Amino acid sequence: MALLLARAMRKGQMPLADLCDRIERAAPSLAEARPSRRRHPLIAELTDWFRVSGEGHFWGTHYSFTAKPSPRTMDLIGESTARTLVFNALLPAALLRARHEKNDRLEEAARRLYGLIPPLPPNHITQFMTRRLFGTAGPGAGLFTTERRQQALFQIFHHCCQAEERHCDACYYFRPD
Repeated sequence: MALLLARAMRKGQMPLADLCDRIERAAPSLAEARPSRRRHPLIAELTDWFRVSGEGHFWGTHYSFTAKPSPRTMDLIGESTARTLVFNALLPAALLRARHEKNDRLEEAARRLYGLIPPLPPNHITQFMTRRLFGTAGPGAGLFTTERRQQALFQIFHHCCQAEERHCDACYYFRPD
């Protein structure tokens, strides 16, 4: 994150203000956009802002202090992590800023963008929750077309499945195969 801030400040940018301005300027195109596997150009732009190449950095070629250097340079912040930062850090901050400044246009643009971010690839939690909620042959997988919807699976998992007082037999979401 320090690299991102330093890079922005060298360009004379204030990161949050600049990124919020980009979101607000995109409001007209966001109003017409629909969720799809193809990313909205603003999502790509914001994701690219957060990406950090490993070129020229120790961690770009090492997994640990004692590991041999990798022949391939790795990104310090890759695309999926950058998209997660947009979804979980930038958009909530933009929404908070919009509310603080009573900026309805920025608030609506941030909300629209929030619903357009495609889901990350499935992981063990999303696969487990899809099976639990919809069974193995259920229609559930087709419902999770945005990262916002996929985050709902994480919320249910952490609220219900990891709660000490609740087990699958007592869960109101559980659907046996």
